[in-house]
Amino acid sequence: MDTPLTAAETRRHRLRAQRLTGPRDADPVAAVKAVFGVQAQDRRAAQLAVRARTDGATLDALGPGLVRTWAMRGTLHLLTAEDLPTALAIYGPLHLKRGGRRLAQLGLDPDAAERSTELTAEILRAEGPLTRHELAARLRDRGVPVDAEGQAPIHVVARAAHAGVLIEVEENRYGPLDLGPLPDREDALVELARRYAAGHAPATEEDFAAWSGLPKADLRWEEPETEDAGKGGVRLLPAFDEWLLGWKSRAPILPRDHVQQVAPGGGIIRPVAIADGRVFATWRLDRPKRRVEIDAFGRVTKAMRDGIEQEVAAIGDFLGVCLALQL
Repeated sequence: MDTPLTAAETRRHRLRAQRLTGPRDADPVAAVKAVFGVQAQDRRAAQLAVRARTDGATLDALGPGLVRTWAMRGTLHLLTAEDLPTALAIYGPLHLKRGGRRLAQLGLDPDAAERSTELTAEILRAEGPLTRHELAARLRDRGVPVDAEGQAPIHVVARAAHAGVLIEVEENRYGPLDLGPLPDREDALVELARRYAAGHAPATEEDFAAWSGLPKADLRWEEPETEDAGKGGVRLLPAFDEWLLGWKSRAPILPRDHVQQVAPGGGIIRPVAIADGRVFATWRLDRPKRRVEIDAFGRVTKAMRDGIEQEVAAIGDFLGVCLALQL
């Protein structure tokens, strides 16, 4: 019988799987592919999540090969363009079904919602890229009751994205998408489980369910193998990082006494500093002052401080600015 992993061993294996320790690629696309996407509701946080998993990448390199769309748990993620068909095959039908009720509450019954997507494809092929409000105005001109105010425009955009006819091509501007036939959904479900395991091992089926947001009937699971890994160094991770969202429990990485400082409620996950995978501080990037501010939970050792200074310099290089440190 295999000896259970200690908390430290679990963290170190996961750090390697997440490309947060050991050799790291300079290519942002390779980094995102390794973990099958990073949460991207906060666009700047997603950029810094990619930074933490690369070596020498710059902000300018994040464009080609990456797309931002709704995927796991119904939230916006940064995915590779190569993985978009897999995500759409899995989550498109799921989110189209789940989103119908909210669209009805916003004044679009099933027929109107379907028509909004069909017309969106036509409009964007003729006029794109457009913002969600520009698109909503053109839909109203064609008789689709999309309110100018409130959440209706973004839900119409999300529905079109789930249907595979739209993609964000610039910040908050959308263009047409035509991927052709998508993968078989069963094959895509198997692939997603395999890819999650590769980027998160050691993990369990319960971890996969929490991360993916899939119903139990859609889970395809085999116990993953772990990668050998040594002790991890210091990393500054952004808000909503996969390190705090990739498993059902945060117990191995987040001290119980500091849960509220990191996850105060309302879906907020603050930026954290980790040493050997364990959270020891929160931090913030004051962009106007070009300064990284650290709020440590306790004593910061010299090794921790050295690691923080290296990370601050790396973030500055990534953003193309010189950053000061306030500790």
